[in-house]
Amino acid sequence: MSGYWLTLHDSVDPSWWRPLERLAAQLKDRSDLPPLDPDDYVYCARIPLGANLPVMHVYRNVLTQRYLNIDELAFTWRYVGHGSGYALCELSDAIRRADLERADLLAGRTRRGFRRPRPAAPVEAPPVEAPPVEAPPGADGVAPAPAPAWPAPAPAWPAPAEGSDPAEGYELAEDSESAEDSERAEESEGPEDDDAGQDGDDDDALEEDSLVDAELEPAGV
Repeated sequence: MSGYWLTLHDSVDPSWWRPLERLAAQLKDRSDLPPLDPDDYVYCARIPLGANLPVMHVYRNVLTQRYLNIDELAFTWRYVGHGSGYALCELSDAIRRADLERADLLAGRTRRGFRRPRPAAPVEAPPVEAPPVEAPPGADGVAPAPAPAWPAPAPAWPAPAEGSDPAEGYELAEDSESAEDSERAEESEGPEDDDAGQDGDDDDALEEDSLVDAELEPAGV
């Protein structure tokens, strides 16, 4: 299948851009496909498809160097090989072959920027710092110390064993008290006996002294 490929010195008829412009208008209403900007293409060739068929126009993307084949009715075609020519294809397949997703990314590095509008980046609010909480100062300007913990409660008396007489504990307590009283009475009586014995010893000593004195006195005095 022969066609008319343009050289650098050939001029382009303005009507040859209409198939590309019609396809770009269709893609504006498609959110599932990337946009198409006719200014990113150069015109390459006009190829007649046969009797009773529209003429096909070949465009090349200047960013990806991929081709896009569109007839005058805005249908897309793909090249199937030498000798077989071209065959109709779905629009999504033609867009994939033209690599328009990559073309849009490359457009972000051009002076015009991305062809597809990008959502604005979310603006992060600055963090809010909570004011410092100061403890109330004491009398000397220092925060008071925490209150001491309450002492632990005294342990409870053990419950009597099963089958025992509750009064046994009290009888033992009374016996111990009577034993203590008897010991105190013995201690109080002990010193009195010691004093009495000591007084007796003193009397014996005085009698011995008087006898010694009588023996030493001369006779007739």
